[in-house]
Amino acid sequence: MNNQVFHFMRRNICLSWIALLGLMGCSSPYSETAYEMATTTKANTMTLMAKATEPYSRHQDKAAELLQEARVAYEYNLQRPNNEESTRQWAIMLDPDENMLAGLISKWKKDGTLKPFFLKEATDEIGDGFDTISGLESGKTKPKSE
Repeated sequence: MNNQVFHFMRRNICLSWIALLGLMGCSSPYSETAYEMATTTKANTMTLMAKATEPYSRHQDKAAELLQEARVAYEYNLQRPNNEESTRQWAIMLDPDENMLAGLISKWKKDGTLKPFFLKEATDEIGDGFDTISGLESGKTKPKSE
């Protein structure tokens, strides 16, 4: 098995455990904004990454916008009390040394294009990471309507 694929699979297992632990512990209340940031950034990521078989130079502006969108979501989550698990997941997405969002964009920039098989595995793993983030949020207690 390819080391990169193994790393992606291992990361998914870790993210699942972190999500489970986050749901069991105390956390900040549900935020529709945080949920929308996670789902929107996931959709935008999948759209852009579908083009990563093309030269990075054609999409570098969109890649920069996507990373900025993820940084805004990270900062939003960072400011919320008792939100360490979600914030940590956004940090992993933004770490260029991890094989998640920023890492994949860094690889695309370095390599110029990405191979379809690698891209499929990577985007599946990144999608799972975003699902973990949105799952952490949707599992939180929703504020009571008055």
